[in-house]
Amino acid sequence: MNTPESAAERGEARGTYKEAHTQMGKSAEDFGEKTAEHHFIAERYPEFEKQHPLDPKSVEALERALEGDRIDYVAVKGEKNMGTYTGYQYRRFDISKGTLP
Repeated sequence: MNTPESAAERGEARGTYKEAHTQMGKSAEDFGEKTAEHHFIAERYPEFEKQHPLDPKSVEALERALEGDRIDYVAVKGEKNMGTYTGYQYRRFDISKGTLP
């Protein structure tokens, strides 16, 4: 039965679901970022220094790296089973073409 009360409850439930879904997406993104930094990058680029994108030096370094073809654009996905980290998967992108290999 549709009543003003049930409509209000549905609206509240949608809001709660949307908030939880948004938080889940942010948590997954954070997990992937940490996996990339502490596993993928640490294993392959031990001399890596994290740069802050708003630092003018890092912007210039990025431009030089792009010109010198020294950038790897990689999507890293952390794997987990029952809440325990179990490794990662990654895919390289060819940024000159804007496509996956």
